[in-house]
Amino acid sequence: VDEYQDTNHVQANILDCLSLGHRNLMVVGDDAQSIYSWRGADFRNILEFPERFNATLFRMEQNYRSTPEILNTANSSINHNQQQFEKHLFTELASGDLPTLHELWDPQEEADLLLDTIHELRDRELSLNDIAVLYRNHVQSATLQVELTRAGIPFVIHSGVKFFEQAHIKDLTAFLKVVYNPLDEIAWMRILKLLPGVGNTTAHRIFSIFHTQQAVRLTQNNAALQKLIPAKARADWNVVLECFQDMLKDGATPATMLGLLYQRFYRGVLFNSFENASQREHDVNYLREFSGNYRSLESFLNELSLVGASVVTEYEAEQIDGEVLTLTTIHQAKGLEWEAVFLIGLTEGLFPHQRCLDDPEQLEEERRLFYVALTRAKRHLLLSAPVISNSYAGYERHARSRFIKELPEDAVETITHERSAYDWGTPNRSTRFFF
Repeated sequence: VDEYQDTNHVQANILDCLSLGHRNLMVVGDDAQSIYSWRGADFRNILEFPERFNATLFRMEQNYRSTPEILNTANSSINHNQQQFEKHLFTELASGDLPTLHELWDPQEEADLLLDTIHELRDRELSLNDIAVLYRNHVQSATLQVELTRAGIPFVIHSGVKFFEQAHIKDLTAFLKVVYNPLDEIAWMRILKLLPGVGNTTAHRIFSIFHTQQAVRLTQNNAALQKLIPAKARADWNVVLECFQDMLKDGATPATMLGLLYQRFYRGVLFNSFENASQREHDVNYLREFSGNYRSLESFLNELSLVGASVVTEYEAEQIDGEVLTLTTIHQAKGLEWEAVFLIGLTEGLFPHQRCLDDPEQLEEERRLFYVALTRAKRHLLLSAPVISNSYAGYERHARSRFIKELPEDAVETITHERSAYDWGTPNRSTRFFF
């Protein structure tokens, strides 16, 4: 049985039953890569196997992938775990560069660093196909997705739907699109169908009134419009109208628009529509904080319209001849390898995750996840720890991850970057939306 460290209780019991008569069973696995407890896997299955079966344990410690420097970093980290088989990875590969740890100010500087490093690696004739960016949670890649798009660097995401294409994010940005262009039919259809009792047919009828009137009379006194709004949707519709009124006030920024819209209207929609609403609320908080980088609605929407142009599907990535950068969560990266790996967002509360900080067993799994991330790299390993990070509550100041602090000083080369300033443009709004 391969990958035995990922088995759950039922699978382990089935194997025990199958081998009950002869007790002839061989399993292969790495307890240091047991990272799926959240889907039922139990690392005790492999740790207790030698005792359960009176088995012989063979330690396969020679590594054929990574340089000695990368393995030294990985060994130094996983040694802090208590529940494990003792082993020490080694390699006969030639020495390489020390992994680098970059201390930066925020995700923007982190993204800028990654772009600079990607260009340097490509100048050294390393293909984008040989480079990957790894992160603990997909929200950590949002800023990078924008910057990669802006730089024209194609990338594939192995961590699910890209951040800005998630349903709840598209719902909120639809409101901003309507503020900017009141005759955006696609955005209006998305908004209207959030109202109780409004389906495709009713939404199309309502939009036809917007189009006929050039979207200049959306007040409660619009008799033609009020006839089409279902009775059970009128209270919500009035709230939406009030939101639009405040979103159109002079000085309203994308961040303030999203904030008032979420608190007054969309939060109720979110928690009534999605089972994982709390997790999605974290994404909303990040979107609001991220939008604070843009002073004008136009600049923010222009940026969002570009995101996706550089993204290809996993199928497309396999079919095309060109180069594609990989963005992936660490869980999705298990079993894969790249010449160069960037591991981002190494701050306490993000990695290790905040929910694991008070649970020793979960904390050890987080450290195993860190170990998996480190050992994806063959020759180049870059770690980054921004002071200000994309947390589930938005932008927050964080300490460096304890996993970084646990490493010996000579295991990585630490580079501290001075804080940079960025010009996000000047306010510039244009709309035909009136009340």
